[in-house]
Amino acid sequence: GFTTAFLKAFFNITLIASFIALSIAFIDFLIDMLKLKYTLMNRIYCGFIAYIPCWLIANFYSDLFIKAVAISGFSGLFFALLLPSLASYKL
Repeated sequence: GFTTAFLKAFFNITLIASFIALSIAFIDFLIDMLKLKYTLMNRIYCGFIAYIPCWLIANFYSDLFIKAVAISGFSGLFFALLLPSLASYKL
């Protein structure tokens, strides 16, 4: 009922916010990688390039998106623990 609809709406809002944050984070990277000039239109194009695939996956393959988030979270945790250990081992 209401709780399910509320949670689904909350989930969709958080997904959209995360995709916007992701595309903002990768705009400069894509501009540099594609060797484009820093103009407003190029920033908009690169924003769509970063945003649309994530949005499509989340809307049509939500299970895949959840698995990808879990895998990336575990990978980030692994590297957060591994890198300081390697740095202290080298010293």
